Amino acid sequence: MSGPPGFSFGHVPVYWMQEQSGKMKEIVRKFLENEPLNQYELEVLRWYFHQWVEAMPSRPDDYARILIMTQEELRAYNMRLLNDYGIDPL
Repeated sequence: MSGPPGFSFGHVPVYWMQEQSGKMKEIVRKFLENEPLNQYELEVLRWYFHQWVEAMPSRPDDYARILIMTQEELRAYNMRLLNDYGIDPL
C-alpha cells in the first residue's frame, strides 16, 4: 500500500512520527484535540489507520470501512483497536 500524495513513508506499518514531511504531526494533533480535519487530512488519517490495521496478524473483519469513516467514526475505531486488540496507532 503506497502512502497518500505528498507524504514520504518508509516501510509499513509506519508510525506517524516517522513520516518525513512533518505533515502528519499536525494532522494527528488536530485529531487528538478533536479539531475538525479537512477532507485531505481525513483521507491521510484514514490511510494511516488502514495501513496499521492491514499489517495486523489478527484484525477486525470490517477494517476496509476505515477508508470511508468520518472523523468521529475513526475516533471510535481507534478506541476499539486499543480495547479489543491492544494497539494504539497514535
